[in-house]
Amino acid sequence: MINMAKADLYRLVRIKSIYLCISAISVMYLINLITNQPIIITAGYQTETLSDSSVSIDIAMLSCNFNYYFLMLFPVSALIISDFSGGMISNTLSSFTSRNKYFAFKFMFTQCLSLVLFWAGNSIYYLLHLICYGSGSSAPANEFFRLLLIQTPIFIAMISLFVFLAFLIKRATVFNTIMISVPILYSGLIRLLMLVRSTKSFAAEHLVTYDLTTVFERVTRLSSDTKYLFEAETASFLLSAVMFLVGIRYFNKCEAIRE
Repeated sequence: MINMAKADLYRLVRIKSIYLCISAISVMYLINLITNQPIIITAGYQTETLSDSSVSIDIAMLSCNFNYYFLMLFPVSALIISDFSGGMISNTLSSFTSRNKYFAFKFMFTQCLSLVLFWAGNSIYYLLHLICYGSGSSAPANEFFRLLLIQTPIFIAMISLFVFLAFLIKRATVFNTIMISVPILYSGLIRLLMLVRSTKSFAAEHLVTYDLTTVFERVTRLSSDTKYLFEAETASFLLSAVMFLVGIRYFNKCEAIRE
């Protein structure tokens, strides 16, 4: 597994997608620091925190962390789907005693890399915002990182879903197309239902509430809805576990090599 980790790290430093991801994160935060306004590249609803003038800009930006949904697609695709291209996976699997170990390694390695990008991006942003605007315009460090820690299980669940779907789809173009299209179509469905009086209540109470954009936003307001926070955290842990267990079972039974 050490050799596998070295090979994946070597591959990462040689592919453009990881640098594209880091560049996108940097530009997103740079624009925020210049304009002192939260940057949203999401497709869903995200209004409550952003419209609340009592929330500091760095916390408002933290509530926009669904942005990482799109940014994390590229490294996930590079770490997992690239093994399926050109029959590389047959050579890779030969160094493992079982597919279980291979899947578990890929799952954990992708999670670790994604968490490093997630925490490093948010931490560096907070430090730069504090330097640029001072403590008077920034949230206390303990509050910022407490909320970031609360968001972490949701982020892990999101990456878990990415890993499972990457093993399921096996094609980078199809994977990226589906994952980019789904939140856009979901958001379009919400907006459409919100226009119809008979379905507006359903859309507001269910579809918007459990939209991942809304989840990232609402968990930044811990004191306002602890019941929702508990539900979101519990669902995140369950989703991560289910994606891991179902993923292992599927990978053991599927045809790993796609010609």
